[in-house]
Amino acid sequence: MLITADEVSVQTGQTYTGTDLDKVNSFIQNISDAIEVYCRRTFSDPVPGAIKAVALLEVRRLLNSEPGVANEKIADLSTGYAYGGGAVLLSNSAKSDLRAYLRWKRPGVGSIRVFSPYYVSILQAPTVSAPVEATGPDDIVISGRTCKEGLVQVQYSVDGIQWDDVVYTQSSDISDGEAPYWQAIYPAPATSGVYRWRARLNYDGDVSRWSLAVSTTYTAV
Repeated sequence: MLITADEVSVQTGQTYTGTDLDKVNSFIQNISDAIEVYCRRTFSDPVPGAIKAVALLEVRRLLNSEPGVANEKIADLSTGYAYGGGAVLLSNSAKSDLRAYLRWKRPGVGSIRVFSPYYVSILQAPTVSAPVEATGPDDIVISGRTCKEGLVQVQYSVDGIQWDDVVYTQSSDISDGEAPYWQAIYPAPATSGVYRWRARLNYDGDVSRWSLAVSTTYTAV
């Protein structure tokens, strides 16, 4: 993981124990996985300060539940609390900061995988299932299967044009003789509408196409 619960405690001024500590560690793991997939690299100790700062901001955003808190800033990095802090795993500001880091920190000499501009992955897109209709305050569960065990990137859209990340989640063998299974939970939306879901598989440095989108008509309460 890119950061520790102790580092989050220093930032928030709170000590986490029991289920609260479990939640913090879960957020840290999800954010760490999302950052490494977004950057297409694994960060080992010592983790770059810029990466740790982004991870801290994103974990604090997920932990934030106080109404009226619009944004937060550490040094030159900032993050917002749109969507109640929990619906989007990596905020747009975090992605912008990560892109700036990657442009500044050019990779050193090493082996790389070169793709033709006409390259098409042979990986099959994940299957995606979601309830046709759902009513608050229940969360929305999206699930499916993949052709191999790997990391599944799940996204949502309310207009079918702009897509945002929900979560990066592992697909794994559940020993039932079927294909590897994955599941993602989308926090209960604050507004009613039609929510669309899609996913793709990252396996051994290769990425599948996006799945066909499925929709959920959600009624908030």
